[in-house]
Amino acid sequence: PKGLEEVSWLRDPHVFHAPDGWYYFSASPNKGFERDLRYFRAQDLIGPWEDLGYLYTMEQMRADPHWPDIKSDKDKTWNNSKAAWEPAMAFAKNTYWISCWFGGHGWGKDVVWKKSIGALLRSTSGKPTGPYVYHSEWPHDWQGLFVDDDGSVYGTAGAGALWKMNEDLTGMDPTWTGLDGQPVRGLGGKPVLGLRQSVDGRLMSEDCGYQLLKTEGRYVFFGLGGHCSYDQRVFWATDIRGPY
Repeated sequence: PKGLEEVSWLRDPHVFHAPDGWYYFSASPNKGFERDLRYFRAQDLIGPWEDLGYLYTMEQMRADPHWPDIKSDKDKTWNNSKAAWEPAMAFAKNTYWISCWFGGHGWGKDVVWKKSIGALLRSTSGKPTGPYVYHSEWPHDWQGLFVDDDGSVYGTAGAGALWKMNEDLTGMDPTWTGLDGQPVRGLGGKPVLGLRQSVDGRLMSEDCGYQLLKTEGRYVFFGLGGHCSYDQRVFWATDIRGPY
């Protein structure tokens, strides 16, 4: 598409159609996204795409006390991958948010991306272009926010993890209940559901890169098949907690 000529291939691309009418686009580290949190926008998917530059930078990260010390070589993962993994934009609580994770590098025997840190960034202007600041820390493989019709906000992470966020989006809602009215205590004693198939109990998604949306009153889940197939699988439910 026009405006994205320098991007040779895309890993984990994400497009968000914002309430302001624009489409916002970013992706995981690759050519065109080598550093920081870079975004483009367009009025339609064909383009032209406008380069918004870097909405959050490593310099901001270094100055923020919430982040680990990435100035030294104590943990090399913080100096080898300076771009944002799996960035995803959302609109909730009258402002814009971007979820992503920083740090980690390598593949095969050198994989250390699991040491990366997930972050929720908040726009202080109420605009999708920011400026953005650190808001809260999340799992290294988290997939971002889902906002329901009633304004409730949910967090999602790799392998089909789902939880309800608390009111200020700094943690999980400990009062979240299942369909039986009992408190959700799904993963590690936390209020997290590991979404599973009803047919055989397998996880609905066995990697990162899934999406949850709502259409015509149904929650629709897109996930990746297991056994390295990466075939897409689609599930739906009338309640966000399932059954799917």
